[in-house]
Amino acid sequence: MKRLNLHPQLMQLQLVFRPKQTNSSGFTLIEMLVVIIIVAILAAIAFPAFLGQVRRAQETEALTYVGSINRAQQAYRLDSPTFANSIEKLGIGLLADTSLYRYTVLQGSSLVAVSAAIPQDTSLKGFTGIVYVHIGPHGTATITSKLCNGDPTHALAPSVAVSGTEVSVSACDDI
Repeated sequence: MKRLNLHPQLMQLQLVFRPKQTNSSGFTLIEMLVVIIIVAILAAIAFPAFLGQVRRAQETEALTYVGSINRAQQAYRLDSPTFANSIEKLGIGLLADTSLYRYTVLQGSSLVAVSAAIPQDTSLKGFTGIVYVHIGPHGTATITSKLCNGDPTHALAPSVAVSGTEVSVSACDDI
């Protein structure tokens, strides 16, 4: 048998036009569907946790505001014979209404001040701040404050009882 001796340029030309062997390196439809299903399951697990974090962040606004009102009430009482009966009297520049909460001073007397963060949305918790004067056995006065958890309707607000110079707080879920 006689072997043909082809010119080297023709050999290169033959290699260029030869159909290539294809190795499948892509993903099949089944593999893609499995990945999509796994991602969907992970998203379904993570989304409620994310919403819970958003709600807690929104409730932090109320905790900060009520804590600021409590501290302002303590400072106000040191300069005045009574606690302030409105947020405006405290002069701390807080808004009484935000998109999330309505803030108000429910009671301001010589012995006790009660403020509240009432949620605009029922998915958020309400909070109550209580500042009161405690008269010790030797006539020394101490100003004490509490920050209490509530519920969205504020139906579980703590009760404050004043008897003479004694102040008692009940149903306060302290924070």
